[in-house]
Parts: sequence; structure tokens; C-alpha cells
Amino acid sequence: MITVVGWDGQEFSARAVDKLREATLVVGPDAVLGQLRLSAPTAADGALLEVLDDHFEHGEGPAVVVAEGDPGFFGVVRTLRAHGLKPEVVPAISLITRAFARAGLNWEDALVVAPSGPGQIDRVVNACRAHPKVALLVAPGVGPGEIARELAPTTPRALIVCEDLGGPDERVTHSRMGEATTRPWKDPDVVLVLDPLHQPKEPGWLAGAQPGPAEWALPFEGALPPEVRAFILAKLGPRLGDLVWDVGAGEGEIAVECARMGAAVVAVERAEESCARLRANVLRHGVKVA
Repeated sequence: MITVVGWDGQEFSARAVDKLREATLVVGPDAVLGQLRLSAPTAADGALLEVLDDHFEHGEGPAVVVAEGDPGFFGVVRTLRAHGLKPEVVPAISLITRAFARAGLNWEDALVVAPSGPGQIDRVVNACRAHPKVALLVAPGVGPGEIARELAPTTPRALIVCEDLGGPDERVTHSRMGEATTRPWKDPDVVLVLDPLHQPKEPGWLAGAQPGPAEWALPFEGALPPEVRAFILAKLGPRLGDLVWDVGAGEGEIAVECARMGAAVVAVERAEESCARLRANVLRHGVKVA
């Protein structure tokens, strides 16, 4: 009784067209519905669940929800299933797929983040610090300017800003961080946050974030015994999205371990000889530490 149809700016598939013709109600964003010539009644998706509940309560026939891109990827399918609805899904190309295609980049090794709003910007920025290739689905208060301001100056990144993907004003811009904070952006959909100095390793078997380390408490010639480091790591619980400050970092025993577990790490050490060994350990283990 309910079908979710993805729309990416291109013509609908024959299957999607059939579902739209059969529908007695079509719900979706105003900007998308305005471009479709539909005979069925339409409704904005601001009160999606209430509209659908009212429709089905009166038994008024099949409904279609139109969503941008692949609705099963950070999309409306999760919302509907959590409400007890089991939709049929006709997907389109997701914004993430389109963004990487427009940039000419592979993306099986990319981390995708989809914040709900400005309250999650810290975790998003920490993920960008720790991971060399991040795709950000833009949300209110979490866009190219905000990300660039938070990353500068300790974490240099290249930004690829994708605006109005699939629309008439589509634009893909390679931007420096300073530029990203000052120029006006029009309807950014996705920001690719890339570490220009990262050297990719051999192809992996897992898409997105890589699994955690196989062991804790690596052999170090530092001051902390392995058992003490293992205890500290267990208490800290560093993970992707966290920011760890290691003050008095020594040779980086804790900083390196936290970075291996996915956290963003800032190491502070005043002894120059220790800093040199800390840098060497960071490079040896291939992790990101500021």
C-alpha cells in the first residue's frame, strides 16, 4: 500500500511511473513535487507520518512517498519502518554516489556522516580529523563553512563542495578551507573532506570505516608498561567521533593507541626530543595525530 520512490533529477523509471500513476496520495518535498505533473493529491513531507496515518485510516488506496536519491541510505525508509510501515522501495542514485562520481573519486574507503543538525558538529569534525576521506551530507549548521572553521588550522583538508546535485544549478567546487569559510554557498548537498597527503594502502575488504586494531597496548619503549596502557585505553574508550587530548604525551604511547581506535587525537609535549620520537611513532604506525 505504500511505495517509496527515489528521485535524483533524472526521469523516473517505468516502475516508478507506474507507482505514481496508481497512487491516491503522493507525499514529498515541495521542491520535488512542484516539478512533477501528478493527478493524485499531494502533501508536503513535513508531517509525513501524520499524513500517511490519516490516509490509511480512511482506506484511500496506495500512497507514494517521493524522496531524494536513495531513500534507504540515511533516508525515509528507516523512519517508515520504525513507524511500523513496510514500504516497497524504488531507489535512485544517492547524493553520495553522485558526489563522488562528479569528483571522479572512488568511495569504498570513504566514511559517510549524516548529522541531524549543529549539535553534532563536534563528532563530525572529529571524524574528519581522524579519517582521510569523509563525505558529509550537509545539514543545517553543518556545512562547508562550519567544517572548515572547525578544522583549521591544525587539520589541513581539501574540500569538494557539491551544490544542487542533479538539479539545474549543479556545481562542484574544489575549495581551500579559507575560501570555504568566506564564500557564499547555494544549496550545498554534500561536502567531501579529503586529506591531500594521505597515501592509500592496499585495497581493503570493508567499506567505510575500517575495523579497530587487532590488539591493544602495542610494544613501546616508553615509560608506561603495556598493562597500564591497556587499563588507560579501557577507561578512555576512544572511538570514531571522539577527540582525545594527550597532555604530556611523551613518546605518544597513548596518543597512537587512541588514534588506532578511530579517535581524533591532539598530543601536547614540551620536550623536543620526546616530540621527535612522538612524530616517529605516529609515522611508523600510520595514524593521524595533531
